[in-house]
Amino acid sequence: MLSGSIDNRISINLIAGYSGGVRMVEFGGVFNFVRNNVSGTQMGGFSNIVGDNVEGNQFAGFGNIVGGMFTGRQFAGFLNVSGTFRKGLQMAPLNIVLKESNGLQMGVVNYATKIGLTGHQVGLFNLADSAERAPFGLISIVRSNGYRRFELSTDENRAANLYFKTGIKQFYNIFMIGINPIRTLPTADLGYGIGRAYRLGKAWMFNTDIVAHFFAENDYGEHFNTGGLYQIDFGFEKQIARRTAVVFGPSLKFMSLNNEDLPSWQTKPFKGIPPYDSILSGRDYTFWIGINLGLRIMQKTRIPKFNRKQNRSYN
Repeated sequence: MLSGSIDNRISINLIAGYSGGVRMVEFGGVFNFVRNNVSGTQMGGFSNIVGDNVEGNQFAGFGNIVGGMFTGRQFAGFLNVSGTFRKGLQMAPLNIVLKESNGLQMGVVNYATKIGLTGHQVGLFNLADSAERAPFGLISIVRSNGYRRFELSTDENRAANLYFKTGIKQFYNIFMIGINPIRTLPTADLGYGIGRAYRLGKAWMFNTDIVAHFFAENDYGEHFNTGGLYQIDFGFEKQIARRTAVVFGPSLKFMSLNNEDLPSWQTKPFKGIPPYDSILSGRDYTFWIGINLGLRIMQKTRIPKFNRKQNRSYN
């Protein structure tokens, strides 16, 4: 009955323990419950749950949950949750910070309401309401002050390209699909890449993007020629309406060709790409300079929760 009012220096619990606080170390076969603060190390076979603050280390087979501020390292088989992540490391398949994160989150899915100046997210999927540092992953979505663009464009090879860019200006992910059904041998491609945007002034931005594509050519329905297209794009973005912009700029493109199983009548796959003389060309590769022109739809600007008084900016 008094456990919730007692601070323990050392706590060893065969199944589960409940105390007011821990000041050194706690072991639990299944659960560790602490009403107030922990300063030290917690190890739970299933989970560690703390009502207030933790300064130290937590290890759990399933999950660590901290209601207040966490400083230190959290390792779990599935889940780490903290109210505020002051500094340190969260490592689990799923990491959640309900307020501000100024530590490193590493997992399959990372979420923080705010990524602070010293915060980092590294994972397959990164989510945040607002971010002052760039998250790194396969997909990163920042709701308030993020960078998101839907883009419909054309270039010298493809009739239509659809791009989706998400992250923040300093680092964003790129997903794309391109087609050219009006070509003699129709082509299609899928691409993924990364990029960075620079503000040049009012209503102007400059992008540097690196994208890798899987490229396919329909050889009269009998078989597909395949290859890899790698490009570096330099784009100038001009805002023309509240959520609309045009983009244009040059690109460097290198295509590696797969000549296996090439039809006897065809000397080189993707003939006519580009539709003009390339800079370098061989049996297995082509290098040229291209150009992109497109229309972008930008995300709706929102004032982040952590700073409702800040001015709206062009993101």
